[in-house]
Amino acid sequence: NIQPSLKNKEIIILSQIGTQIEKLFKTPQDIEWAIDQNDKIYLLQSRPITSLGKIESEDDLYWTRGYSDDYWNDPCTPLFFDLLGDQITKVVNIELNSIMGYSDMDKILLKLYNSHVYFNLNVLKKKVEYEIPKYTRNEDLLNYFPEGSGPYGKETMKNLPFRTPKRIFSEIRIMMHDPDGGIKKTADKYEIWSENTFIPYCYKFDSDLVALSTNKDLEGLIDLAKELDQIMVAHFRLIRYGIPVHNLGMNLTVRYMLT
Repeated sequence: NIQPSLKNKEIIILSQIGTQIEKLFKTPQDIEWAIDQNDKIYLLQSRPITSLGKIESEDDLYWTRGYSDDYWNDPCTPLFFDLLGDQITKVVNIELNSIMGYSDMDKILLKLYNSHVYFNLNVLKKKVEYEIPKYTRNEDLLNYFPEGSGPYGKETMKNLPFRTPKRIFSEIRIMMHDPDGGIKKTADKYEIWSENTFIPYCYKFDSDLVALSTNKDLEGLIDLAKELDQIMVAHFRLIRYGIPVHNLGMNLTVRYMLT
């Protein structure tokens, strides 16, 4: 016997709230909400329904799930997309590109579509050109891109020039502007941060979460979420070199030498 998850009264109230929010923003909204054990309704987030919004200039970009299938393959809510996507966009993309001297990189990195995350193909293309030597561009790497020889096709990616001076200059800039990101330092620095900051914070976070949840302290929970967001900035500032820059290039080079 299947029962609806919402009561009729709740459906009516939510419909009224949705109509009011749409009138307020003058555009259809994607609204996230929750209902507690006392039937009190909370609005978590409201954002325009992108498929019905105005066509912005970024919609002229090409998007791919080729990289997402390895990096972020699970279905994603708009709320979680904002929480994780903001860190990846601001710290791993915009801030990192500024440090490495990549002035022509797009700031728009991610797009959420039908509950899945897509990556900007132009950013991936520039990464190949600036960081992956031609002789290491194997099939595993090229599978991030579509077949063929179009602007982002595999053949195009395979034959892109490798900007050796820019690559050398980018490492010098890392040593100058973010020394902890140096190729010989990130692993040790991350281990120190993890031992001294992250692991102790996890214990504190767990106890704080239990206490705030038990006391139904919603404002305290919001502050805890903000605090966690700030703590994790250091995480992204270290892994942004280890995963997409240094590890990928070194792994591809070693694989090339071994084969």
